[in-house]
Amino acid sequence: MEWSEISAGRLYQRMSMLKRQTVCITDIRLDRRIPRDLYESTFVRSLVMAPVGTGPPVGALGAYWAHVYATPPNVVAAVEALPKVKGIGTAIKRMRSAA
Repeated sequence: MEWSEISAGRLYQRMSMLKRQTVCITDIRLDRRIPRDLYESTFVRSLVMAPVGTGPPVGALGAYWAHVYATPPNVVAAVEALPKVKGIGTAIKRMRSAA
């Protein structure tokens, strides 16, 4: 798969799922893990990405900001809580198995 075929969001989603932890990026322009051309044409400057699922993650849910943003702990906690809402993990699992 070519870098151009993957969005920056997908890469952070994969990071979150593989590490099984929330990824917080204050300024995407300073993150050298992601090639600049994947995000420079987007509005994204900051993000939080939380894995979905109680066992191996079945996906990840992200929140994005158009400006540099040091995400406070209460916002990180809110993003992490969203995938735990009953049915979200199951719905994502069904979508993946239907694809």
